[in-house]
Amino acid sequence: MGCLCALLRHAANLTASEPQAAAEHYLLLYRLGAPARLHEMAIDTKRPAPRRVAAARALEAAQLAAAEMHAGGDLGQELPRLVRGTLPDGGLERVMLALAAESEPSLCALGCRGLARAAMRGGGANERIVAAGGCGQLMAVLRPVAAARDAAGAALRHDALNAVLNLSGSRCARGPTTTLTLTVILTLALTSPN
Repeated sequence: MGCLCALLRHAANLTASEPQAAAEHYLLLYRLGAPARLHEMAIDTKRPAPRRVAAARALEAAQLAAAEMHAGGDLGQELPRLVRGTLPDGGLERVMLALAAESEPSLCALGCRGLARAAMRGGGANERIVAAGGCGQLMAVLRPVAAARDAAGAALRHDALNAVLNLSGSRCARGPTTTLTLTVILTLALTSPN
């Protein structure tokens, strides 16, 4: 896994200075199935949390860099097809939802932050998150940490609330996030020491 992450980081570093070389690297890595393998590693619950975090971060970076290069017109036709076909439907959002469902705080926090970033990107991500039950998933994350006094709980609450806030700007999420937001506000108000 370390090799896959290093190769993807190298391709990402080339993106700004040598876009054509970066496109060739991404094309090779996608042909070899590197992102698909990272996807498998990120959602494999038998793997240690630090490896899953590394795989999810590398996967997100690869998908976003390749999409950015495609938007900039730096790619041919094969790489965009490979990028779209690499992950199952709603792939990156589903990875983040799976991570947000984990009891391990580092995985859950990464999943929430990934959902927040996806909601900000738009492009159908909000619809995929809502359709996959993302609002309920975020509520499940928020319930146990709504009144958390420790640093880890407060950080996780911040990450989950950020995802809810970012999702709430989308028309498809307004109903579910309105209920969710009111529940969270009431929970925070009722458990606040002030």
